[in-house]
Amino acid sequence: MNLEPGELERSLALALARGQKVRIRLTGRSMWPWLREGDWATIGPCAPRPRLGQVVVFPLHGRLAAHRVVWLSRDGRRLRCKGDALTRPDPPLETQALIGQVCRLETRQAWRAGLHDSLPLAWLSWLSPPAYWLLKRGLFWKRRKGPGSA
Repeated sequence: MNLEPGELERSLALALARGQKVRIRLTGRSMWPWLREGDWATIGPCAPRPRLGQVVVFPLHGRLAAHRVVWLSRDGRRLRCKGDALTRPDPPLETQALIGQVCRLETRQAWRAGLHDSLPLAWLSWLSPPAYWLLKRGLFWKRRKGPGSA
């Protein structure tokens, strides 16, 4: 099936405006390791004011992006998002440009509901991707056995 540019965004926005949720398959690696290529995400309507750490869907460079909110203006009209695996945030955008938010994730292992809007992950995503990956997996906190320990 071929879609005209912007047709997917319009169809998704129309379904979400009716209060429906849409399940889509994810591509790309900008949110790795949290969202992986091939995972399924359920997209729901956006809250009137997004929260820090929330994963939102919006048009970016002719495609749809699902990135984490990392900055909100005081009046809540502008925001910046960033892919967890990226080093730089996306250009600023208006909240009206948001199409939806990720409500549920289905991975190869299991599904995760409500875990995608973690505020600590929003702050950790500002770190370099390798450090973020290590922190997320708790590798900095594993105890190593020293000499003479059992």
